[in-house]
Amino acid sequence: MDFVKLGNVVLVLLALCVAGCASGSVGDDDADGDADADADGDGDGDADADGDGDGDADGDGDGDADDCTDLDEDGFGTGDGCEGQTDCDDTNIDIYPGAPEECDEIDNSCDDAVDEGCGCEEGTAIECGETDEGACALGEQLCEGGEYGECMNTVGPSDEKCNGLDDDCDGDTDEDMEVREPCALQEGVCAGTVATCDGGEWADCDWWSYPEEYEDVEVSCDRLDNDCNGSVDEGCECIDGEVEPCGSDEGSCALGTRTCDDGEWGDCVDDVGPTDERCNALDDDCDGQTDEELVGPPCELQAGVCQGSTQACGGEDGFVECDAARYGADYEEEETACDGLDNDCDGDPDEGCECAPGAVRACGSDIGACVSGEQHCVDGHWGDCENDLGPSPEDCNALDDDCDDQVNEEPMIHPLCELQLGVCAGAEQTCVASEWVPCDQWDYGWNYQIEETWCDGLDNDCDGSRDEGCPPPAVVISEVYYDEAGGDGAHVFIELHGTVGAAMVECALEAVNGANGGVYATIDLDGQRIGADGYFLIVDDGANDTMTALSDLVSAGGDLQNGPDSLRLVCRDVQVDAVGYGTVGEGEVFAGEGSPAVDAPAGQSISRNASFTDTGDNSVDFTAGAPTPRGRGEPQLLARLTWDAGFDVDLHFMRSGAAFRSSPGDCYYANRNPDWGVAAFADDDPRLERDASSFGPERTAIVAPVDDTYRIEVDYYSSSWGDPLNATIEVYWEGSLVHSATQALDADHRYWLAGSMDTASDTFTPDGTTSPNPI
Repeated sequence: MDFVKLGNVVLVLLALCVAGCASGSVGDDDADGDADADADGDGDGDADADGDGDGDADGDGDGDADDCTDLDEDGFGTGDGCEGQTDCDDTNIDIYPGAPEECDEIDNSCDDAVDEGCGCEEGTAIECGETDEGACALGEQLCEGGEYGECMNTVGPSDEKCNGLDDDCDGDTDEDMEVREPCALQEGVCAGTVATCDGGEWADCDWWSYPEEYEDVEVSCDRLDNDCNGSVDEGCECIDGEVEPCGSDEGSCALGTRTCDDGEWGDCVDDVGPTDERCNALDDDCDGQTDEELVGPPCELQAGVCQGSTQACGGEDGFVECDAARYGADYEEEETACDGLDNDCDGDPDEGCECAPGAVRACGSDIGACVSGEQHCVDGHWGDCENDLGPSPEDCNALDDDCDDQVNEEPMIHPLCELQLGVCAGAEQTCVASEWVPCDQWDYGWNYQIEETWCDGLDNDCDGSRDEGCPPPAVVISEVYYDEAGGDGAHVFIELHGTVGAAMVECALEAVNGANGGVYATIDLDGQRIGADGYFLIVDDGANDTMTALSDLVSAGGDLQNGPDSLRLVCRDVQVDAVGYGTVGEGEVFAGEGSPAVDAPAGQSISRNASFTDTGDNSVDFTAGAPTPRGRGEPQLLARLTWDAGFDVDLHFMRSGAAFRSSPGDCYYANRNPDWGVAAFADDDPRLERDASSFGPERTAIVAPVDDTYRIEVDYYSSSWGDPLNATIEVYWEGSLVHSATQALDADHRYWLAGSMDTASDTFTPDGTTSPNPI
């Protein structure tokens, strides 16, 4: 309640009362010309001047000042200002407009209705439950808070039991029980049988408790356990009327059938049984084997080692005529064994033997250094020659060592010359007047020089050093491809350019790390030459087939790092050329010449100018562009030699009209790269790419041969050439194998003409001739 307003109203009322009753008579005490004391001149006796006569000055005529008092602080009160939300009991916080009814005979919601919606009278009780039939009983529900509670003390129906009671409260006793006492027998046909409830107790099971198939003593053979003892058809062999197959279907046999009667199997009918085995590819006796343990008729031959032999069974063809295997291991169609037996079964043993047991004859040769011996007859054949002295390899000694009535003839085992390094390797002394003559310039070959002056990459003076005193090779780095788009390896390369045939003696490429100046890869070029087109191409060992075929050298160092890096060409510790590429920052190392070349973007290389000028400044000499790798590529004609023993075999590759070991017509170990063209080291010149002394391979190739007929020969060249070995030649023309052959070589077959290649007709003609002397 607004106590201030209430106090003001009281004070006004008291003032009016005092003013009106002061003299005990009506008068105009407020000097407004009327007879009241409200001083407002309206004559109504109030002081609100609103003319309604209630004195509250609000014009509603209720005489209050629109106050709303909430004594129990439940949000609802009394007074003119409550706007229709008048609390019907402002002393109880649980009673207010809209409060829930509590069923307590009080108007809790102030709607002039008591306990509306309540279902029952508090404290009353009613019966509950399903029924009080049989063993069932009713209970009661008590009214609390206007609602009946749970049903208490009721007894409902339960499953019927054998106890003389109506457990399911349906008016019947001991009927339709779901749980029943099982009978004593539960096996076989008795499975699941139950006892009968009699007078509230389970009666013992008798004959009639069990199914009609039940037998006290089992006599039926019907696949049932009739006596319920856990055994089926005991005493029965089978089921009456049952039919099953009988007999065997192995081999020629066929199954029949038998029928069960009175629990026993009858006889097998319509079957086919075994018979004696015959030679016909059939299993007549049905034992899983065919044509076994048969004795055939006698073979045609019955004399000597053939006596008692019989024909073999040939299956569907019957017994077959006897062959050599049938007559036994000692049989010979034409007698050669001298063993006292009639091996050809003609009644005459050992015909055709070459000697009588114990006979002796001379053998061998008395020519030259040879001495004859003797042979003894053993088992009808002459034995080895004994106590003889046979031929030996010819030597330079005026003796006929190989007993061919000649002295000092080839082949001979030549002692090696004094010089065996460089181009002199394998050079042999010459036999003159039965003495080995010290080697001269001609013995050492066309590439030998007493004092080396040729700068050809060979050790011409055979002192173990090559091209001593020669200037560095005229070679420059011409192109570098180091940053392949999509990942390096397949196409990257290093290209060199220089004088055709220039030998890169003791040369190497060094890749220098721009970060610290260290050499992170070295590519050995020692012994390599600039190709016939003036280029030498190096690819990475991860290069694809196209780049590998084009290359002159495959090396793991062929994939260079991106810039800033450098590549140096060093020969005999002298830097011949160098190129650095990329932007070199502070603290980084530039090992090129002048200023760095441009750092090529991925997919481009840096290339030297078209004239291959070396100004000493990489930034001037190199530009970036599309990669243009150039190398000698795969040869058009290639001959390859391998062998299977650790001796020395040589490959000879000759042009038409050339003689064996002649220069320049025969390309071999002493003439490795002869000039067969217009200019030195032209593409039509052959090159012996490898000279091996143990197993091979040796390989001679011509990049672009002219039209000619090239002869390929093999020389078994070794101090141990008397030991046999097998040599194999392979010839490739335009990348395809056109000939492959293997030949046994020894002292009598030292030289082998494998064949010839006609490049004009693209035809290889095999030969295969062997000889102890050059062909």
